[in-house]
Amino acid sequence: MARIVCDAIPFCYGPAAALLNLGHVLKRRGFDLTAIGSGTTAELISGDPSFELITCDDSSKRIKLIRSLVQGADAYINVMDPETYFGVGDLAVPKVYIDFLFWMFSPLFAGSELQADLYVIENYPGAKERLNQYHDLVRSPVLVPPLIEVAAVAQQTDTRKLLISVGGLESRWTHVGSNTNYAFVIIPLVLKAARRIGGFDKILVTGGRRAMQQLAECYSDSQTSFAQLAHHDFLKELRTATVLVTHPGLYTPFEGFAHGIPTLLLPSSNYTQILQLRFYHAARIADAALDWEDLGIVPTAGPVPEGLPEEVGVQRVLDCIEIFEKLPEAQRILVKQLAQGLDGALREPESIVRLQNEFYRSLSWASGPELAAAAIANLLGYQ
Repeated sequence: MARIVCDAIPFCYGPAAALLNLGHVLKRRGFDLTAIGSGTTAELISGDPSFELITCDDSSKRIKLIRSLVQGADAYINVMDPETYFGVGDLAVPKVYIDFLFWMFSPLFAGSELQADLYVIENYPGAKERLNQYHDLVRSPVLVPPLIEVAAVAQQTDTRKLLISVGGLESRWTHVGSNTNYAFVIIPLVLKAARRIGGFDKILVTGGRRAMQQLAECYSDSQTSFAQLAHHDFLKELRTATVLVTHPGLYTPFEGFAHGIPTLLLPSSNYTQILQLRFYHAARIADAALDWEDLGIVPTAGPVPEGLPEEVGVQRVLDCIEIFEKLPEAQRILVKQLAQGLDGALREPESIVRLQNEFYRSLSWASGPELAAAAIANLLGYQ
């Protein structure tokens, strides 16, 4: 069977999650998968049996390594990493580009710049309209539902478990404990809100390894634990969760929506999340969620509108987090709002689940990973 080399930008856990969900289906179809990973991508993919993982943290050697692997492969899949994509652009190998932020930004690649043989666009809110707008500029586009893996239906248990997720946190612009204290500021407030209302037998906090290790030293107890989980282990925990509290990314919230778990959203930790939370607000599935602007926090450099260069947007969100860290009153307001949201999720989960699941289904007419894998198989001549 064909051998596919895969690469996902190490930006929190989203790109790696997309690759994992797609890769599981490709592996079941018989494809051999090799992933080149660094940072959060290697952290999340490590140990997954669908992939042979080659770790390369040396950026100066990364392109050379990828080129050598792609030259001997039958196809190349890239998730949101234009630098490495252009690094192999001249190689005569079928190329697939996965874009889950097409709905948010104008196409990064237009015309002949990106010679993707298949441009897979995930159908998040606004993607279809943007594709209609830019269709003539994007070569070989295919629109698929979000690349979410629904492992199984949620399982009812007698244990009331609160699952908290802050994602991978690390990226080229965000470094835990260096320029962002997001997890160290937000997680204690979520725990405070949860203990204020009671009602949970178990609290599991998940996220990047470095943040979880440091938080565990301060906040672990008989009820509360911290872990950096493989993706399939996270989905197992999700299926038995009573409530999910998560950063406002794409994959973790949508996994909560898809599995029918009442999902509450935290303030944003990066630029894409601040835009995503606005979409969730507009869709009326996150009425209880507060972001920095709702807490009266404005970055020193000015507001955070759509259309900023991502590095600039990230820095403004990091500024918000730093300001929030010094504002006890804003923290008190967030704790109160989180407590109210948790109480509502415990008392009336059905109404939250219904709205969130309807939103998910409005974007997912079938399995995103299955449709994307079928398009890739077809590209390579396999039915």
